[in-house]
Amino acid sequence: PERLFLVRHGESDGNVNKLIYETVPDNAIHLTKTGWEQGEKAGGILLDIIGQEPVIFAVSSYVRTLETFNAIKRAGSFNIESWHEDARLREQDFGNFQDTQRLTAEFAERKDFGKFYYRHPQGESPADVFDRVSGFMDSLYRMFKHYRAKNY
Repeated sequence: PERLFLVRHGESDGNVNKLIYETVPDNAIHLTKTGWEQGEKAGGILLDIIGQEPVIFAVSSYVRTLETFNAIKRAGSFNIESWHEDARLREQDFGNFQDTQRLTAEFAERKDFGKFYYRHPQGESPADVFDRVSGFMDSLYRMFKHYRAKNY
């Protein structure tokens, strides 16, 4: 491809209120109104760059990222050759129903242990994320051979 764009999700309920992670699974967090607007703005910028050139989207299966993708598409008529969800495209997992007091203690312990290798109980370390994303990148390079779109 000629271009590879990386877009993070728009502002989510979790960005505004960290306590939501105690009662709502990370994968089920929605965008805020501002997040939808940010997604549409990103879509407009992307459309200005690529116009009607074919584009392929790989999107996390998290609700907020699917909402961001839908907001991007609201910006105009993209020539989408293909799109798919990929569960490997997600943020670091800090465990199920994240207790903020427990996480504060874990972040303190992580400083002593080493940030890159510290694995959160029921979660993952940045090293785990690196491995997961490396697998995605391998798949992405194989996709480059299958699809000839200029933009990913």
